[in-house]
Amino acid sequence: MSRRLPPDRGRLRALLTFLALALLACRAPAPPLAAEGMIAVPGGDSLHYRMVGAGPDTVLFLAGGPMLGVGYLQQAFGRLGDRHALLFLDLRGRGESPAVRSADALRLETDATDLEAVRQHFQLERFAAVGHHWGTAVLLKHALRFPGHLTRSVLLAPFPQRANFVFELIRQPHDTAAQRRHGLARAARADTTDPAGYCRAYWGFALSPSEETDPAVVRALAPAVCAGDPARLLAREGEQRRFYQAIGTWNWWDSIPRLGGEALVLLGDGSPILAWGARGWAGRLPGSHLLVVPGSALFPWVRSPAVVEEAVRGFLAGRVPVDARRVDAPPDTLLAQHE
Repeated sequence: MSRRLPPDRGRLRALLTFLALALLACRAPAPPLAAEGMIAVPGGDSLHYRMVGAGPDTVLFLAGGPMLGVGYLQQAFGRLGDRHALLFLDLRGRGESPAVRSADALRLETDATDLEAVRQHFQLERFAAVGHHWGTAVLLKHALRFPGHLTRSVLLAPFPQRANFVFELIRQPHDTAAQRRHGLARAARADTTDPAGYCRAYWGFALSPSEETDPAVVRALAPAVCAGDPARLLAREGEQRRFYQAIGTWNWWDSIPRLGGEALVLLGDGSPILAWGARGWAGRLPGSHLLVVPGSALFPWVRSPAVVEEAVRGFLAGRVPVDARRVDAPPDTLLAQHE
């Protein structure tokens, strides 16, 4: 025969049980599961990957630079692992992938071939992708050589579609005070005596696809961008120069429409010239949309994290952001517009 509790003690136990259940219900969701490993690629090199989440579809993430590791994208978008399987890939010689055995391996064509090896490794017949800057070039090159696998893509501040775009960027106004500080640091050999400290302070000059001097952006991304062995950090500027020398002159005006799948081109409003370049991608991609949000042109999620995350989350689920627009008349060049 069970013993009946006094009324006050019974109410107390019920109240404690209710509070415990309420705490469990309000507890923050557990972070998505993560698994990581290495994939061997031709030439004796290997690629580091990290898989976050276990959703029904796979979303591949490729970093910019071209010498940036993918860690900063995981920092920004890892929460999407609650709905998708996110595959964060460090391309050859970048991030947590080992240094390349030969500098000749640092080429766009090699990155595209490596991406195909990764696709086959994970048996991904179809996949979505989020590419940042250089990552958009890799996605395009892969789609040209291995078409039909990309379902939809988010192109964050896409890589210039024409080589002359780089020269047009040089003509734009720059932060002269920040340039002066960077020049003094280089003159004092800070890049060789303190590679990690130099990277944290000046990665926006040394490794950013174009000059990034917004203090909030530099501080926010420095831990992820500048992680790793100091010797590797010291080598990245030279490796990035070799990348651009190897790519030579390019014009993807006629190639961009062959990317495949639906696309969302997304960047910040901090640079009208970069926004104009992004229009070239959006206008050449059938069925694509352009979304410009407040913040850094290259790293818009730092100033507008909720807006960017919701836009990417919705687009991967098949919804076009409300403020995204079609581009019906893409510019062929930036020069005429800004002279």
